[in-house]
Amino acid sequence: MRDERDAVRPVDAARIIAGRIADVLGDRLQAAAVYGSAVTGDLLHGFSDLDLRLFVTNPVTVDDHLALRAALSGSDLGGAAALQLSAAAATPRPCFPPRTFRWVYGGGYGDAVVLDAGQLRAAGADWLARLPGLLADDGLDWAAGTGADGRRQLRLLVTRLKPTVRAIITAASDDPAFVWSAGWPDLTWRLAALDARLGAALDAVLACLAEPGRDDDRAAAMTLRLLDSLVDGHRWR
Repeated sequence: MRDERDAVRPVDAARIIAGRIADVLGDRLQAAAVYGSAVTGDLLHGFSDLDLRLFVTNPVTVDDHLALRAALSGSDLGGAAALQLSAAAATPRPCFPPRTFRWVYGGGYGDAVVLDAGQLRAAGADWLARLPGLLADDGLDWAAGTGADGRRQLRLLVTRLKPTVRAIITAASDDPAFVWSAGWPDLTWRLAALDARLGAALDAVLACLAEPGRDDDRAAAMTLRLLDSLVDGHRWR
């Protein structure tokens, strides 16, 4: 078993992966940024994705997909459960909250890609508007899932948590930039300040996810109930 001291950090893993992608795309890849929990420091091992955004001069083709599949096979993800790639035009536009991303290839675009407070509030409101529909589908998928599907469905539900908590806190906060860059401890504390019951439920879900030998069905049920309670709590605010 690999010693934890030798484990690759998520940002370093992203830098290595970006280099492999550059070998495939060549000078079409202008820059790459890792973002999300790999940068904010609260990546949930075995659940969180390693998110990497590619800024490219031309669309990524099917041939590129095949070559990338081969190049990235077996990549160390730094403790993340999966690698998530997205591509954007090389012309920069706001797409990241402040302090939630790091350039791992190319010179980057500075503040041109940073969302301002108004954009963060709008993004949170849009997420909360779409969430009930997402949860309706997620709940049915989980109810019908069997066997190995359980872990995949649990991961999907967990990915809904952070944007939901952030959006709810942002609606009541005068500092959206801080909220969107905060990790789980700060988010749990701030949610508890708004609603002690929801804060305690979030703390319980995070503790359950960290349990050795965790019961995935129990964890998914807790997460689904919490998300439903967050939706209901937001409606009456």
